[in-house]
Amino acid sequence: SDTAAAVAVADFLVFYSWKRAAILHVVDEYGSGYANAMSSACQGRGITCESIGFETSNEQSIVTAVDFLVQTSARVFFAVINEWDIEPVITRAVERNLTGAEAMWIFSDSISDVTIHSLDRPVADAIRGGARVY
Repeated sequence: SDTAAAVAVADFLVFYSWKRAAILHVVDEYGSGYANAMSSACQGRGITCESIGFETSNEQSIVTAVDFLVQTSARVFFAVINEWDIEPVITRAVERNLTGAEAMWIFSDSISDVTIHSLDRPVADAIRGGARVY
């Protein structure tokens, strides 16, 4: 369930002593529900967690949402996104310096190995070391 996965991610954040995270999610029943569960799980563990939604396949909505992530000062990002949105999301995240060794991207179960391996190499390299939650 989304709630169980959200609790596992929040526990993962606690384990690594991360106190701030941001959630990027598609605005639909799945994305919004998962984001709400994640926010609750983080709040219950003393983790500051900000959330922003975007319209799937909408470039301007994605740009606005990723730009919001910069304002959160978070370096841990939980992404509840569709596979077709990963490339524009991560491309914008690279442009805004939200990837690399100092950032952790955690993806929901909507992102598979096949999706990651099909990405352009610079995009795939940008999220190397990220995690996925099933």
